[in-house]
Amino acid sequence: SHSASFLISPFKKAAILNLDGVGEWNTTTYGIGEENKIELIKKINFPHSLGLFYSTITAYLGFSVNNSEYKVMGLSAYGDRNIKTNRYYKRFKKIIDIKEDGSYRLDLDYFSYIHSSKMPSKNMCELLEGPVRKPNEQIKKRHKDIAAALQLILEEIIIKILNYLYNETKIKYVVISGGIGLNSLINGKILKKTPFQKIWISPDPGDGGSSIGAAFYLYNTLLNNK
Repeated sequence: SHSASFLISPFKKAAILNLDGVGEWNTTTYGIGEENKIELIKKINFPHSLGLFYSTITAYLGFSVNNSEYKVMGLSAYGDRNIKTNRYYKRFKKIIDIKEDGSYRLDLDYFSYIHSSKMPSKNMCELLEGPVRKPNEQIKKRHKDIAAALQLILEEIIIKILNYLYNETKIKYVVISGGIGLNSLINGKILKKTPFQKIWISPDPGDGGSSIGAAFYLYNTLLNNK
């Protein structure tokens, strides 16, 4: 249903990238859309998820999950954006294995969402040098640096994924959906840092947009209407 946002894009043919918390089991999917057909060519499954990684740190920073990730994105602008000097960037790199094609695996010792209602584990708190921030607690410099490190890691992975997707498909347009499609800081860098010439993002790339995708997939793809 996220991939089917391609059907309301202005493109007749495009690469497709979905970046989400989790659907049924998929968390990241690569695909191709052409006319009213959609083909998924690669996927990464739960529990490895960029969306859940971002939400885990959102929870650690004292914000509400699935609601306030945009606050973390905004907070990242106030932290250290230099990968050489931000010590949390280096620590995050130790708990996520990133391949050249952008595929990734999380070290699940640092995440509790598989078996608990809490997202950051005790190991995550130790890695980030302190307990989960309480909502009424003052935001300190280290919180800003953690947000910046998270955003840097996310941007690095997504640019790798998109470069790989272009090299695999050789299609000059890309459609992005899934909740991470709301991360405007990344979206603003895609055309500069990848070979894609045009990008289109659903008006509602998050879960709300699934209803749009489901309706268009049924009408256009399954029933073969224009």
